[in-house]
Amino acid sequence: MSDSNRTIRRRLRERGLALMLVLGLVVLLVSIGFSFHDQMAGRLTDARMGALDAEALTLARSGLYLAKLLMKAETRSYLYLPREETSPESKSGSSDQPRAKKIEKTKLDEIYQFLATSEKEGFPLEGGRLSIQLIDENALINLNRASEATLASLFAVVGLKRRKKLEILDEVVEEDISREAARSVINWRSPEGQKLVGGGDDTYYDSRKPPYRSRSAPFEVPDELLLIKDMTPLSFFGTPQESRNGAGGPGGPPGEGGAKPKEAEGESDTPVKDKGKNADNDKEKPKKVEGLAGYVTVWGDGKVNANNAPLTVLKAMPGIAESISREALAKAVVDHRPYRDAGEIRNALAMVDPRAGGQITAYLKTSSTVLRVRATGFRGVRRRVVEAVLSKTGILVKTLYYRED
Repeated sequence: MSDSNRTIRRRLRERGLALMLVLGLVVLLVSIGFSFHDQMAGRLTDARMGALDAEALTLARSGLYLAKLLMKAETRSYLYLPREETSPESKSGSSDQPRAKKIEKTKLDEIYQFLATSEKEGFPLEGGRLSIQLIDENALINLNRASEATLASLFAVVGLKRRKKLEILDEVVEEDISREAARSVINWRSPEGQKLVGGGDDTYYDSRKPPYRSRSAPFEVPDELLLIKDMTPLSFFGTPQESRNGAGGPGGPPGEGGAKPKEAEGESDTPVKDKGKNADNDKEKPKKVEGLAGYVTVWGDGKVNANNAPLTVLKAMPGIAESISREALAKAVVDHRPYRDAGEIRNALAMVDPRAGGQITAYLKTSSTVLRVRATGFRGVRRRVVEAVLSKTGILVKTLYYRED
């Protein structure tokens, strides 16, 4: 082979190697470019989502500010927060009963109505949407002030039961524990030395895993009820469904930090079916359980605002709970709202039972000083929630509880 041929072949190899190096470098640069592009695209997406998230939070905070302004502007002797017309409670009474004297609507009433009707979807604001839910904490039963009888009545109305499996019969039975649970609530909030017999005590709580002690002081948040003996997430939140009276999540206010107690042996926090000999029972749908979260509070003076109280709460009130006309009395209160004073409540009750008014109105009122506000801001695909409990004294509005989600 001549020297010229060797030279040509050497140069071709060198050029091929150079071409491979160039191609490799191009591939490397393209890979780096795509990687940089992906990183920048991800960062830009994160930045956009972060901006939308911040805007949604700003909208939610503005909803809380609006609620504070409404509370400061409210100077009337009564507070009535309208609910959706499709609410079962708005249709609970018979149409042949005389209605209460019509009260002329004010601008505040129009705002309350607007907020109620736009609660689910929100209303347009600054390129996003805002939903404001107002919940009257004075319309609920106060865990720190309610008597044993009132608590037991509420638990009975909701249908609080203990579920146990009988191994011998291989079936699940239920027993009413409303009275026992009421005593457990009293014991939880009572100082040492003032506990009731028949309710949860520290001996029981010490046996939990992990063990804990009863507070022996007032409840701080409603979710604390989850720590009470025999109280399960199901009995507190209820079967997942649309929220009632502001109970968020699967039926209760979210994010208040209540710890979940370990279930007692043989108990369950899910709906159960009787597994008897009848095979058809296994085909039945689990029954819905009404939770307590939408009916209890830890704020307020203990009196219940008849203008906004849920039907379940009214059925548990003293003077109504023990009456043979309980259903009719509770519905009468709902049917003739709003009320401006206790006299109008007595007149509504007198249509059912003339003797009931005096006793019942001792536990009812028409005004409220504590509201829970749940403001939800929507911006693009982002959603932020601000929830607060506000208390009004004079013209001052104080925040008792606050969280952002």
